[in-house]
Parts: sequence; structure tokens; C-alpha cells
Amino acid sequence: MDKHVITTTDDAVNNPRWTIDIPQCFAADHEARDLPTGIEVKKTKRLITYRCTIEELHEWRSDASYYSDCAGQGWDFGEGAIGMQSSAQATVRRVERLLEEIG
Repeated sequence: MDKHVITTTDDAVNNPRWTIDIPQCFAADHEARDLPTGIEVKKTKRLITYRCTIEELHEWRSDASYYSDCAGQGWDFGEGAIGMQSSAQATVRRVERLLEEIG
């Protein structure tokens, strides 16, 4: 069984959830905009672990892809711009790696 698959709920077969660690900088921004995040299960200084459906993983990837090139788009987030961009880029890599594992 895939280490990311959570099978503790009755609908796990029809609507499985996978665990993923998202960098906290990007996760906080994503949550603040009320976008689908999944179920938060753990929070550390640098990462937040979520249990996500496939649709939520695609939402993470879409949002992170949009923000991963904010410098190239000419956006100005002030001092946090580089941190947000690198956090978004890390999120894209994490989600894409998990989606590849899922198949």
C-alpha cells in the first residue's frame, strides 16, 4: 500500500486522501484565500501536513504554479516575495512528485 494513502474512513475507496507536506509560507497564503486545502493533520515550524483528495492536490498545484513565478510576472509582495515564490515552487515540486507516485 502506498505510504501516502489514508484508509481510515468509509469512503476511502471512493474518495481516497493522500498525505502531503506543504511549506507553511505558501500554505498560510493558500488558506487565507479560502481555497480547498484538505484536512490539516500536523503543523511544524516549516511545514503543514494535509490529507487531500486528488481534486485538492490539483488545486494546490494550480495555485502554487501561479505563484511560483511571481518575480517573472513583475509582482511586488514586498519583503516576502522571494519567500512566497520559493515556497510556491517547493509546493509544485511536492505535489507533482506525489501525483506521479499516485499515477
